[in-house]
Amino acid sequence: MSEDIVIRPLHRDQLAACVDQFITVARDVPGEYWVAKHFLLDLPEKWLLSLAAWLAEQPIGYAMLSRRSADTAHLHHFMVAVDQRGRGLGARLLAAAIERCRKHHCTEMSLKVDAGNTDAQRFYRQHGFEFTGVDGNYWTMRRRLI
Repeated sequence: MSEDIVIRPLHRDQLAACVDQFITVARDVPGEYWVAKHFLLDLPEKWLLSLAAWLAEQPIGYAMLSRRSADTAHLHHFMVAVDQRGRGLGARLLAAAIERCRKHHCTEMSLKVDAGNTDAQRFYRQHGFEFTGVDGNYWTMRRRLI
């Protein structure tokens, strides 16, 4: 993995200034529906918990999180650019998100993943997430952070 990649907290003003670049990160994903309003939506502690991966000031990945409850952070959207996949950036970004949530006193993380996306399901299982149920076309998953 390139040493030039940095992962840092994501601030609303920073995201607003380059939201089209964030949308482009997921351009190859069939059915991807996130547009500017999804990225910029204010949710509890979203701007405290969310992170982005950058290469030469270009976003190449992100973890959009918010506080779901007093103890739980929810991972709303997680993506790595197609040309960066398979290089460990997803694992690095998820580890940074988990650590950031721990730092802010979250004891678990939840997420939803498309029921047909077996690659993402496998990725999350490899990183300690467990299947907890079905919500429409999505699996719900959780991981303890303590």
